[in-house]
Amino acid sequence: MIIVSENLRPYLESKLKVALSEHAVFIGRLRPDFTIWGVVGLDSFTQFDCEIFMAGEPGWVSRRLCKAVFAYPFTQLGKTRVTGRVDAADTKTLDIDKRLGFKVEGRLRNALGDRDIIVVGMLRSECRWI
Repeated sequence: MIIVSENLRPYLESKLKVALSEHAVFIGRLRPDFTIWGVVGLDSFTQFDCEIFMAGEPGWVSRRLCKAVFAYPFTQLGKTRVTGRVDAADTKTLDIDKRLGFKVEGRLRNALGDRDIIVVGMLRSECRWI
């Protein structure tokens, strides 16, 4: 089941150890027993862009979830792009992002102290989910 709820905030923020703004939107996938399987947060909205944050348990990403997630910024809000940041050491998440259609756009050196952050982006024109 796919839901949009502020109640998903604690899961995502605790997994990623971040605090998103009060304007963040949370889209999640629940297991059949209604426990949280994974959550996407969209935040830092500008005229053309928003930032995406993702965390979940193995197998949580589905086509239905991707359609819901990318319809919000691209179709509903009319954004041109979505931007993500990934710990360079987290090759699993970077691989998922690439399979979703994100392109690697840059590297923020030592942004996590002794580790880099990889910046990924997806343009509306590149999104296969909408």
